[in-house]
Amino acid sequence: MPQLDRLLLKSFAGPFLLAFAMAWFVLTMQFLWAFLDKIADKGLGFSVILELIFYRSAGLIPLAIPLAALIASVMVVGGMAERYEWSAFQSAGVSLARLLRPLAFLGLLFVGASYLTSDYLIPAANLHFYQRLADVYQKKPGLSLETGVFNEDLDRFVVYASGRSPDDGHLHNVILYDQQKRDGQINQISAAEGRFFTKGNNENQLFLTLHQGEHYQEDQQGAGGATSFVRTSFRTYTLSFDLSQFDLKEGDHLSGGDHHALLTTFELQAAADSIEAVIQQQTLAAGQGLSDLADVMKQKSDAAPEVQPNSPPLSISESSLRKARATTRRQAAETKQLLQKRRINQELHSRYLYEKHAKLGLAAVCFLFVLVGGATGAIVRKGGFGLPLLLSVGCFITYILLLEFCRRLMKTMVLTGPVAGWIPVLAIGLLAVVLMRRAGRFSG
Repeated sequence: MPQLDRLLLKSFAGPFLLAFAMAWFVLTMQFLWAFLDKIADKGLGFSVILELIFYRSAGLIPLAIPLAALIASVMVVGGMAERYEWSAFQSAGVSLARLLRPLAFLGLLFVGASYLTSDYLIPAANLHFYQRLADVYQKKPGLSLETGVFNEDLDRFVVYASGRSPDDGHLHNVILYDQQKRDGQINQISAAEGRFFTKGNNENQLFLTLHQGEHYQEDQQGAGGATSFVRTSFRTYTLSFDLSQFDLKEGDHLSGGDHHALLTTFELQAAADSIEAVIQQQTLAAGQGLSDLADVMKQKSDAAPEVQPNSPPLSISESSLRKARATTRRQAAETKQLLQKRRINQELHSRYLYEKHAKLGLAAVCFLFVLVGGATGAIVRKGGFGLPLLLSVGCFITYILLLEFCRRLMKTMVLTGPVAGWIPVLAIGLLAVVLMRRAGRFSG
């Protein structure tokens, strides 16, 4: 190995490991502060909290690798320029591209490490995290309910509580809204207090006991659309909920489940392909529905007799009109429902593709950040943790903001999944090209 490459790799190893540890710690603390309000004062053991943090922190490794590579490359090249070592290499005919060659090789290794971590380690860690969290929720069923927030974790009801007793876990001012009601019908339960609990070994059933409350219910009666409003007061009212919807079996990691956080890139592509086939079927069915609706409207128009001027009004059967209207409404409702389902599947298809390409893009940006950091260090000619750290964090935050912006555009269907996943990478690539050209001219 040439002496120059050995020098660079030796100088790069220490700052990279230190920057990686710092970046991973800061990102983990950020997650902890965001998650702390959900687990604080809930009676969880310290070992359980550490286990949840450990599983979740594994998902932060692909973010810590590019940040550490960026910081280390700025520090190494900037430190060499500050000590005039880079000027000596230039005098010997060493270009910036030659100087960064060993660091670029390390960047390719970071690409592989980031991809393998995102594709294999993170899905397994997420599965264990959700399994452990589901176990905690079953043993402490009131844990997932945040006070002052409408919670939709339960399949049927939206639950709200204004406060919680830290001692016994009793909820205060509880309100439940039934989500199965349609057409604006009211089904609401309010109580002064309540408590979640489970019975014995029945871990698939969650119970909620309410005290001193009222049940408001509105029902539609008869064909005329008349409604009745019923209010019932109670002292104690117990509801049961099925917890099997939260189950994550031990063997689910073999298939990855159906959540994008548990899937590899190959499984994400397979899921997107299957959804695309469903979308094509729904598109054909919706087109046929629109064609049938147009035929019904045409037949209805052709069946209407022509009215001559000054002729007496014709009597049309009321039953024929009702039948034609009912057919038209039914056909229009079925077509509208198909179009809505297709829209939902299109959003899910775009989400799967975005998650796949975001993983690949996050791996590719590791290599680009090495080039960005090396060029930036050659320009600023500063080493250490001062200016290089500030510039690196600013560049990384810009990348994260751009990634989040593209993700939101993907959710609103403005951008497709692959485009939204690669736009931030292309932006960093363009920045790398500009900085490399600038550093070459500046050095010359």
